[in-house]
Parts: sequence; C-alpha cells; structure tokens
Amino acid sequence: MSAVPRMEPDKVVEASLADLADGVVVSVPGLADTASLTDLETASHALVGVARTAELPARYHPKAI
Repeated sequence: MSAVPRMEPDKVVEASLADLADGVVVSVPGLADTASLTDLETASHALVGVARTAELPARYHPKAI
C-alpha cells in the first residue's frame, strides 16, 4: 500500500468538517467530481426500491425436474 497516494490527515479532516457543516452524509474528501457519488446514491435508492418484497424471488425456488 505504500505506493498508493494518500491525502494528508489534516486535509481529510478539513474536507470532512466542511462536508459536515454542509450537511453531507457521505464524505469522500478525495472525490473531485461528485457526479459518481450522486450516481451511486441513485442506484442505491433504485436497488432498495426493487428489493422490498415479502417473497423470495423465483431464482431461489427449486427448479422443477
């Protein structure tokens, strides 16, 4: 891991505190373009929406022989 660039701790704290002050729930200090985070949040909401069911999906039922 030593070859992986790392942000200095004071910069992480600075960014995290700024996000906290802005009401940001998920802080990713190294993320320059937040579009990816927005896409992830949108996909997460869609996944939760389609996964809410009281029944197991068909893929979990034994196949008829």
